[in-house]
Amino acid sequence: MGSIFKAFFVALIVLAIAGGIGLVIMAGVAGTHDVKPIPIPRDCSIAVLAEQWDYSDAFRRPMEYGAYKNIHQVIENAPLKGDGEIHRNAKEVVYAGSWPGVNYQIAYILDRETHPYSVQLVTAYRFKGSKSKHLLKVYKPIHRCLAPFLLDRLGSRAPS
Repeated sequence: MGSIFKAFFVALIVLAIAGGIGLVIMAGVAGTHDVKPIPIPRDCSIAVLAEQWDYSDAFRRPMEYGAYKNIHQVIENAPLKGDGEIHRNAKEVVYAGSWPGVNYQIAYILDRETHPYSVQLVTAYRFKGSKSKHLLKVYKPIHRCLAPFLLDRLGSRAPS
């Protein structure tokens, strides 16, 4: 029984290392497409939550002029839609969801007013309970690699 436990533990460590390397590679690929962290946009509908909740960030990906013409095209290609849509206007859509120990809201913003045009991703997370705060230590580095990749994927799926 001890050797099975050791083999499982070694396999778990190898899997964690491979997953970490994969996340770093995904973030690197997103960086080559100019996905950059930005301050939370003040006109974003979850900007207030971003200040009040436990963790928030925003990323921006420049786009070609004709890539996304309206927010409906962004909605069709959004990689993460949570449990459902809670807000939409002409340039933004917000989804809310929950995972064990975490509530989140994610906003996709289509910015066609500045040059270069861009798609932005804004996220806000609230951890449930005091024990869930420990999730932040694990979740934060993963999120900082995964969120730019998801935004890059949204940009690459834009209609031509």
